[in-house]
Amino acid sequence: EKLHQREEKRSGSLHRILNRLDPAAANRIHANDVQKIIRALEVCLSGRALTDLHQERIPAPLQGFRPIKIFLNPPREQVYERINQRCIDMFQKGLLDEVRQLTDQGISPSAQPFLAVGYREALAAIRGEISADRAIELTQIASRQYAKRQWTWFRRDPDFHFLGGFGTDPEIIRLAKELLD
Repeated sequence: EKLHQREEKRSGSLHRILNRLDPAAANRIHANDVQKIIRALEVCLSGRALTDLHQERIPAPLQGFRPIKIFLNPPREQVYERINQRCIDMFQKGLLDEVRQLTDQGISPSAQPFLAVGYREALAAIRGEISADRAIELTQIASRQYAKRQWTWFRRDPDFHFLGGFGTDPEIIRLAKELLD
């Protein structure tokens, strides 16, 4: 919270601090990406540079494997129907209560969880800015937009095998097994 406040008072100051503490991380993180800068600074304040931590965690490449990338690509309308129902289910199963409990525990509304799709809208409903029905509707829209961005992202990778259905469809399972064989 203190880092957020500092950045609000002096825009760009956190990136400059990160540049002194971990220049490699500062080069990788855009100066406007405050969340990532704060996370990198939190790691630095724990006594380690984010860059050092990343170097330790880089695994050796897998040997003797040939990855098969499969993208399930059912009809968009069906995906959107499932997304819409999932959002309704999230709210019916207590998302508003969960968000209320988090805020009651003193977690800041600017904390990372409240930036996630669904939580952001639930928080707005709890604050009285929108109705619960509108929160569901906005969550559905944001979730569909996120799914569309995922489709766009994965289409760029020529190594993916696109299968036109859900993973529960026996024909899609058969096709996936053929690719693996």
